[in-house]
Amino acid sequence: MSESDKIIDWSKTTFEGSRREQLRRWRALSLRQRLEALDRLSDLARPFEQQKAGQTATQPPQAGVQAGAVREPPAPYRGKRSGKKSKRRS
Repeated sequence: MSESDKIIDWSKTTFEGSRREQLRRWRALSLRQRLEALDRLSDLARPFEQQKAGQTATQPPQAGVQAGAVREPPAPYRGKRSGKKSKRRS
């Protein structure tokens, strides 16, 4: 067993273990820290809510396209790759 394997707590690498660790860390915060975290999270979520509300009010989602999905024009076709060959390392 390597030194790094001894340090890792493998019980936290599952979904259930990760969730338990999140809850344990959340409980360790003071009330003030929890309220500040909630305030920051709500500030972070506000632009997403506004963006979602703006898109649904002005443009209904297209059939088969997820609401809020990125829509980009297709990249232009450039034909064959350039004639240059890359040097391979041996």
